[in-house]
Amino acid sequence: MCLHKTWKAEALLAALLVSACSDRNVYLGIPLIRSESPEPSQAYGSVSITSNQSARITLTPDQTVTPPNPANPDLSRDEAGPGLLRYEYHALSGLTAGLSATQDGFGPRIRYSLIQPQGRPGAGDWSLAVSGGYAYFDRSFFYDDFSFLDFCNDDDENFTTRLKSHRLDAGLIGGVRVLDTVLVYGGPYWNRLRYSGDYDSSNSPDFEFNGRGYLRGGHLGLMVDFNKTLGLSAEFSRGAMQTAGRREYLDGGVISLRVSFAQKRRAEDEQEEPPVKVIPAAEPGV
Repeated sequence: MCLHKTWKAEALLAALLVSACSDRNVYLGIPLIRSESPEPSQAYGSVSITSNQSARITLTPDQTVTPPNPANPDLSRDEAGPGLLRYEYHALSGLTAGLSATQDGFGPRIRYSLIQPQGRPGAGDWSLAVSGGYAYFDRSFFYDDFSFLDFCNDDDENFTTRLKSHRLDAGLIGGVRVLDTVLVYGGPYWNRLRYSGDYDSSNSPDFEFNGRGYLRGGHLGLMVDFNKTLGLSAEFSRGAMQTAGRREYLDGGVISLRVSFAQKRRAEDEQEEPPVKVIPAAEPGV
């Protein structure tokens, strides 16, 4: 019996919480959904939130049974991708810079308009832009089989895999306004992912690993503006995921509300035309 330890409700609750927060599968991913307009930002600064899906690289479905194996990963589409949060700032004419965050990483983005509407976009206006970005990912996947029984037994097992990744992406986006409030857009994209990690286990040797992956494909989307804040986004994407000598074609698609918060409208959209100065005609004989 365990006579030298006191059974307390707080300790039992803590043990249950530790078990509930454990990670068995180890994975990383690349966003399939880009949700990026070819038009320049219509505000000096804006924040937008949309849905997202990812191409997932699973290094092990259960690190307590099989250590991470970059040589034989499982490739799939993440069905439960969280939202895409993006901040954009209209830096110069045609150039938009910002930050993007998903479960797959966080980092800066830029977009440059090659063809852009004059003034506020309207029906029939075409646009073309190139975009690119960098994202950094850092996460520890931790599993501990600690439970209330371990108050009498200190030989509980724990497993930790820490992953870090660096991702670069680029894309070409073209679009046309079929209505003043409806934009159809799409184009090709390219992603390169490099990652490294270390595996720490209480019952097997520790080791380090690394790998890389590529995602190339195209997307087609629709943006509908209800007002300056709310809109509807629908996007379909198909890409070829390649890593460890394997290739898998993955499809993704989302329909979601788009919420945007503009800091300030651009000056060229706010200014009014100057009044026309009328010069009276001179009277005859003057």
